Amino acid sequence: MRVRTIALALTTAACSSSPPEKRERGSDASEVDDSRAKAEAKPDARRDAKADAKRDGAIDPCSPLVLGLGEARPVAPWAAPAECAAKSGPPGPATIRSEAEFRGRFSCPSGIASGIDFTKQELVVADRELSPASAGISIVDDGLRVTFIARFRSACPDDPRPMPIPYTLAFLQPKGAARSYGDASCTLPKSCG
Repeated sequence: MRVRTIALALTTAACSSSPPEKRERGSDASEVDDSRAKAEAKPDARRDAKADAKRDGAIDPCSPLVLGLGEARPVAPWAAPAECAAKSGPPGPATIRSEAEFRGRFSCPSGIASGIDFTKQELVVADRELSPASAGISIVDDGLRVTFIARFRSACPDDPRPMPIPYTLAFLQPKGAARSYGDASCTLPKSCG
């Protein structure tokens, strides 16, 4: 059985599996960076970040700070080469550490490789399912735990009844990185119109 591979956009503009570079004041640092800097400087970081976001009218109910995930950073989803299709795998995240393991999990035409340097990186693959109320999934990593954040939308009147969609979600991590995995969820504000 083939499963669709979907690369979902994260809610932040810059996504990286390594910590972002420090930005200087006066640069194009985003409000998220300002909130993070404030959070690092104060012991009541979670409460203060929520208060700042609420005051600015920009609270993201799915941000790692609001969800109690501390300083977890966004992880960019990885997409297989266009010619490749994911094969269903076992439940839960699985780590692929070689091109041979990649070929066991993805069906690709002869001569098409993953494009991953397995001497430096590993590919983590998880079969998931978007529920009918899903607005996507983002991935965050705090250095010890990778959390899949399921974003749910509030239903609007006359919404069509969508069906669940199976898909394969994948991301890269440094070779030998020891991570546990978890799930979190949030509900977005109602936006009918």
